[in-house]
Formats: sequence, structure tokens, C-alpha cells
Amino acid sequence: MQIEFIILLNVIFLITSFAYMVKSVLWFRSLILITSVFTIIYSMSAFEYVIWTSVGWNLIFIAINLVHIILFLREKHLMKLNEIEAELYNKVFSVFSKTHFRKLFKQAKWSTVKSPQVVLEQGSPVEYITYIYKGKADILKDGVKVVTLSCGSFVGEMSYITSSKASATVVLHEDTRMIQWKVVDLKKMSEKIKDFHPSILSLFSIDMAVKLKKY
Repeated sequence: MQIEFIILLNVIFLITSFAYMVKSVLWFRSLILITSVFTIIYSMSAFEYVIWTSVGWNLIFIAINLVHIILFLREKHLMKLNEIEAELYNKVFSVFSKTHFRKLFKQAKWSTVKSPQVVLEQGSPVEYITYIYKGKADILKDGVKVVTLSCGSFVGEMSYITSSKASATVVLHEDTRMIQWKVVDLKKMSEKIKDFHPSILSLFSIDMAVKLKKY
């Protein structure tokens, strides 16, 4: 065997060893893909005959790793958050994985609503969970104002957790920029997506704890 093929074989083993030391899945698959390419070169050139079994299997390994690399990069691109989403994720929604956060915000409806719009009416079914991004909202119990919620608060989260009707009326105190989700959509996501339900319960529990401490 020629010296260059011995060197190539050692390079293959060296890259493989390094691949098993890296923590990044992307780097691991990329390095294994490179070793497959080198192994094909070795299998086709090192001997007087081609080792087709090795060539065939390594072509399969290249295809598998290439597909996974493309999917990984695609998912990473889809996970990229814009400035507002990054702000919300870091301040409020970090209980979710970024994958679940993206799915949650695919269902979100942004709107700017003028006051004094009623967001929730006491005794009525809660159809939407509302997050106050900018603005304020008054909480009325039996027609009496109890407290004013500021930006960063959820509306309707208690009813979501308890599956009950609205315990108070919520009226916008000023023109408000808000995000809304249909309760039915959140319920479906909780049923279909693993670990989504515990995350959303944690999100709402934190919000209620902050309200108790703040108000």
C-alpha cells in the first residue's frame, strides 16, 4: 500500500475521533460526512480493485447525514426570531423551547384596539387569551374597578387553567397593542405537542404570581 493511502486512512480515523469529541450535532454530522467522502476515495484508489461494498454504504451515509444537515439548518433558520419576538421570548416566554415558541406565535393575532373596548366580560366563556404588549386594562368585579393591569400581563389565563367562565370584566384603560390566542387552538396544541401543556401552565402560573405580588 502506498504511503499516501496510509496517511489518508489515518486522516479518516483522526477526523472520526474528533467527530466523536464535538458536542455540536451539526459538526458531528459534517465531520462524519467528510470521513465518508475520504473513505470512498480510499476504497476506490488504495487497491487494485474497488471495494464497492464500502463505496455503497458510505454513499448511503453521505445521503443520510446530508439530509439531516439540511433539515437542521432549515430548522435553525425557521427558529430565528425578529427583534420583538426575541424580546418577548427572553422576558416572558422562555418557559417554552424556541420550537414551541415559534409554533405558539404562528397562532398569535396581533391587534391595536382603542379604549374603552371590553376584552372580557364577567360570567362569559373565555374564547381568547390576551397578552397586553403595550397599554393598560381595568379589571372590574361586579362593575367595581379592582385594579389596572399594565403591559406584560395576560388576560383570561385563570379561566384557561380552571376551564371556568370569566371571573371579572376587563376593559381597556387606554389604546392597547395586544396579542391574542384562541383558547381552542391552545388546547389543541397542548394535546398534540409534547411538553407544551406544562410550559403554558407554567407561563400562566408565573403571570398570576406576579399579579398577586404586584397588585
